[in-house]
Order: sequence, then structure tokens, then C-alpha cells
Amino acid sequence: MGVVERSSANVESCLAALEESYSTFSVNQTSIEVSPSQYAQARAEAREDRVDLYAKVRNDDGEVLHVRKQDAVALPSTTTPVDRSLELAVCEAVADRTGVECSVTAVDRATIVGISNAEDVASGTIYRLAVLFEAAHDAGRGNDDVVWQQTATPPQPIVG
Repeated sequence: MGVVERSSANVESCLAALEESYSTFSVNQTSIEVSPSQYAQARAEAREDRVDLYAKVRNDDGEVLHVRKQDAVALPSTTTPVDRSLELAVCEAVADRTGVECSVTAVDRATIVGISNAEDVASGTIYRLAVLFEAAHDAGRGNDDVVWQQTATPPQPIVG
């Protein structure tokens, strides 16, 4: 099975596993065209069978955890192999990056991202899954990069 087919199969497998564990969540699909170098990176990551994970961690006041990234803030995120527990991976990433411990409560949404080469349509579309988890704040105040906000900043696909 080639990388294009395998990327599609991985997305289907991850979605099926999430649907078994969580009752309802929305599944969206989007397509993006990227430069040849970004496409090569997406193919390499598809060979590693990766999934993108984001956490929307709420504290007791209903505020959402964000991480400072240069001049902006974003939800904590990571990528992980599809054969690893997605919930464990996202909670470990949140703790490592922010010093905040959390537990997953639900899947907010999953987005299937079709990535194609802007200069070579014949190279095929690589599929990637991005999952946004809802999580509860369990412990920790957070490090200096942590910002708590009333609303969540929408995640952007991790590409390149």
C-alpha cells in the first residue's frame, strides 16, 4: 500500500476508534494546497502514520488554556503516531508544554485534512486527521507561556 492509500486508511481507522469511544462529534473535511517542500514533509509524516492533536482545556471558571507562540496564542497541540493512545498523547503534551495536567472528556471535532502538491496534482492527496479534544483542568497553574482566555482560538492544521 502506498503512502497516499495508507494515509487514507489511517484516517478511517482513527475515526472508527474515536467513534467507538465517544458518542457524538462532528467530522469536517478540508483541502489545502502546499508547496512542493511542504508536500514532501507531509508525505514523510504520512509514512510515520501521524495524527494531529489539540486540547481545549477548561478550568473551573470556564476559561480555555492557550500557549503563547510568538505574537499569538494557540491551543496546546502535538502530533503522535496513530497506534498510540490519542488521549494519553494529548494530555502528556499539555503537561509537558504548559505544566497543566488535564483529562480528556470528549472529542469536540475531527477534521480530515487533504494535502495536495500545488505544483503537481498527479502526486496524490495525503490525508491527515486533526482531532480537537475537550479536556478538564485537573492540576497545575501553568508556566510562563500559559494564557487562560474566555474563548478558544480555533486550531490550524499542523503542516510543515
